[in-house]
Amino acid sequence: MAKELLFQLAGTNYNAAPVKLERKKNYGWTTIVATDRDGSVCSSAYLSPDDALVIPSGGLKQGIVDSDGRCEEFLDNDWESMYQLVNADLAAAVGDDIYKFDFCYSGGTNHNDGYLMATPAGLFLFAGDKQEFPLVSLAEETTIDDTEEPVEEEIDELDFSMF
Repeated sequence: MAKELLFQLAGTNYNAAPVKLERKKNYGWTTIVATDRDGSVCSSAYLSPDDALVIPSGGLKQGIVDSDGRCEEFLDNDWESMYQLVNADLAAAVGDDIYKFDFCYSGGTNHNDGYLMATPAGLFLFAGDKQEFPLVSLAEETTIDDTEEPVEEEIDELDFSMF
């Protein structure tokens, strides 16, 4: 049986034994390997919207941005492990909040950020490291000036005898 964790919320102690959730069980997995003509493994990359930057695989992330343009902190983590906890009293105490704390299951010195949250599917603890994903910019609003009439370009006649 897993070592029980002790949580203290509002002066009340709660014990819960974590059950580690494996990513493969949660999401499933597939393996796709793209190779070039010589059989070398290819890696993917993305072009920035202005085609000025080549962004390697893993360099993009999704997030939720509020009206002030700030990313939600919970989404800015590289998750190392997820645990499901069974304690109805603790789940009720957590409610709709997300609690952040230092977490190290093995008791060593390498701490992760731990997040405790209750969902309709149960009570979960996420452990990971914060990653810096700077927000470059939000989409800028533009206006189209319709006062100018489009200019039609003259097209030179093609002389097919030149070919």
